[in-house]
Amino acid sequence: MAGENNPQSKAVQAAMRALSQRSYTVQKLGKVLHRRHEPEVVQQVLDDLVERGFLDDAAYARDFVAQHAGERGERRLASDLRRRGVAGDVIRAALADAVPDDEARTVQDLLRRNLHRYRGLDPIKARRRASGFLARRGYPPDLIRQAVERLLDGSLEDVVEDDV
Repeated sequence: MAGENNPQSKAVQAAMRALSQRSYTVQKLGKVLHRRHEPEVVQQVLDDLVERGFLDDAAYARDFVAQHAGERGERRLASDLRRRGVAGDVIRAALADAVPDDEARTVQDLLRRNLHRYRGLDPIKARRRASGFLARRGYPPDLIRQAVERLLDGSLEDVVEDDV
């Protein structure tokens, strides 16, 4: 990268500018760079950034899971990471390290915090809305069913915040 005007130098500058704003997966940064740079140059730059430690999908996945584990289920986290181009084995490792063991408690906490949305609704409508709310966050159907039953029978309201 002798000159500032060669294509690789420009691609490196663009990559570093993008990385200074936020973190990226290799695939996402590749898409950003492909808009203005040749594919061969982009691949060289990505390989170099990975080798030098500026791009790390495993670190990205760990950070992403740590940031979103309390609000999304394991399935949703995995889906979001796959969409960002993270490999399956990297996703499994990140989830194994950071997803809370007690998803049932997390689901109940989410419903409890959003209890006001379901008060006064027809039970069928409340069940549908609460189930959809949790399903969109990637929680498993059996867990959703149990939590919604607790919501509808009123036992979710009986749990005091201090017990959680």
